[in-house]
Amino acid sequence: RTPCSPVPSVAQLVPKRVLPSLQPKVANKEFETQVRAAVTSLLDEFSKSFGKAPLADSSPQARETRRRTLLYELNNSGGYFSLKERLKKAVVRIVRESFHRTDESQLPAGAETDRFYAELYVHLVKLAHSTLHEIFYPQPLPAGDVAAAAGRAGVGAAM
Repeated sequence: RTPCSPVPSVAQLVPKRVLPSLQPKVANKEFETQVRAAVTSLLDEFSKSFGKAPLADSSPQARETRRRTLLYELNNSGGYFSLKERLKKAVVRIVRESFHRTDESQLPAGAETDRFYAELYVHLVKLAHSTLHEIFYPQPLPAGDVAAAAGRAGVGAAM
């Protein structure tokens, strides 16, 4: 009689799963990402509504008309709601990670709550302003980096 081969174990049958090396997202970075996405979405909607160069008439009345039209389009298309929901998720995460609050029942009534909301507002506005500043006023590259980037662009364009 020939010996039977041993029955394979579960570990031998199922291959080991390699977990991706995911770094935990930081709430502030997630908020910045959502602000960037919101800006991109708003600029796309603005371009779709008014074209590429709508600023020929920059009178206060024309600006107000464009603003109202843009807000109307955002409300009707659901864009405003989707932006709000994406930002809300990021804000909730900031509240949990940075302010160590998990739900509203942890908020004491009165002045303490007002102080919490004031701190949260200041934190969010600072993050939003820094992100908007990075988007609309990017830091210029140092002279050496500009030449290197131009050289790489020239090499890539020649191929």
